[in-house]
Amino acid sequence: LDHTPLTVRGWREECGASASGGANLLQYFLAGDFSRERGVYVNNLSRRVSVRSNLNAEFTPVLTGAARLGYYSNRLELPQNDNNDQGPLGNGLLGRDPITSPNGGYLSFPKEAYNQFLTTQSVDRVTGGLEARWDAASWLRFNALTGIDFASRGDQAITPPGVVPEPDRRNIGNATSNPYTLYTYNTNLDGTASYDLAGLQAQTAL
Repeated sequence: LDHTPLTVRGWREECGASASGGANLLQYFLAGDFSRERGVYVNNLSRRVSVRSNLNAEFTPVLTGAARLGYYSNRLELPQNDNNDQGPLGNGLLGRDPITSPNGGYLSFPKEAYNQFLTTQSVDRVTGGLEARWDAASWLRFNALTGIDFASRGDQAITPPGVVPEPDRRNIGNATSNPYTLYTYNTNLDGTASYDLAGLQAQTAL
């Protein structure tokens, strides 16, 4: 009888740093975060990275600008689960006597098979933007903003050859992949004029 546990000891690590500073004409902010984690299964891992930067500048007394940039990354690996014959929880709950069962007490496959079924996800996201403000006159202001949001995600699932016993057709192994990307653009231009009509304050925006 194999008493080796299906699960392992999980752990988590996190760290981060940031910096900011500048002068009246230029200010900056930088930040970064990193974390990684192991769950209670061998094939349960996560790694995240996040980086952000902001920059603000005063070019002239009437013209200012800003820039923003961010990056996020996530790498995730999970075991199969739910109503799935490759998931360890359901097979353990529905298993048989571990002494007489050919799978060591699990319903569909031996215990060592479940850590070899891989389900992974990779995510990358980049956001950026530029902003400008021009005070053309004491009563007239213009703003311009443009930005982009790019996201990429890939989902993969792998059953290695030989893990699923014959005569199941999955014995030869299989792999699936579902990648996609998404772009979002944004641009905004506007102007605001303020004026006084017979002592009444008014504003017009475009």
